[in-house]
Amino acid sequence: DPATHPKVNEAELKLLEGSRSMAHENPEGGWLKVIAQRDVVLLVVQYTLLSFVWFFYVTWLPTFLQETFGLTPAQTAGYAVVPLACGGFGALLSGLIPTVVPRRTIALVGFAITAAMLFSVGHATTPLMAVAMLGAASFASDLCVPISWNTCVEVGRRYTATVAATMNMCSGLAGFTLSVGAGAMVKSMGWTPVLQVMTGAAVVAFVCWLFLHPDKIAKRHAEAEVLP
Repeated sequence: DPATHPKVNEAELKLLEGSRSMAHENPEGGWLKVIAQRDVVLLVVQYTLLSFVWFFYVTWLPTFLQETFGLTPAQTAGYAVVPLACGGFGALLSGLIPTVVPRRTIALVGFAITAAMLFSVGHATTPLMAVAMLGAASFASDLCVPISWNTCVEVGRRYTATVAATMNMCSGLAGFTLSVGAGAMVKSMGWTPVLQVMTGAAVVAFVCWLFLHPDKIAKRHAEAEVLP
């Protein structure tokens, strides 16, 4: 508690009064009740699956390209950066899309394209074709990244930090699962099952957004705040 520090002055102590009550809040029903709400669960699940796919680009993509297309390390380096760059552009573009476009629509389109591109990667005959598809998948899925973090505010409200932290923690667990699980699948079954599981993850994330309506939630909260 910073208020106990000997160098904190009186003005700072007054500023800390409200913060202390928020930091030590214990919601009715406990924190589990906060993160067990339907909208929170859907939000966390879709972001976990998004991250599950994303970690492929930073872990197994170089190995996939080398083993599938016989690329040299130098060639692999040039190709492997493409999905990451495309993902960055996707996240930036998402923030520039006018607010009149529903976030749910952006997410549904994004995950639909991601699933289609990941499914097609297994049929690519050249490294350029495979990387182009993976780049499109990364671009489309990263459209959903800013939307996901913004939705934490709508579904979390006063517990936004708790919802965001839960979502972020689960995305890290997804990365661990992909990193270890993909290696085990490749060793025993090859690359096709890995791509199929990634495609399935995008499909399930798509389904989550069929039931997640952040703009409606925001409107409902706004209307509640103006009521007498």
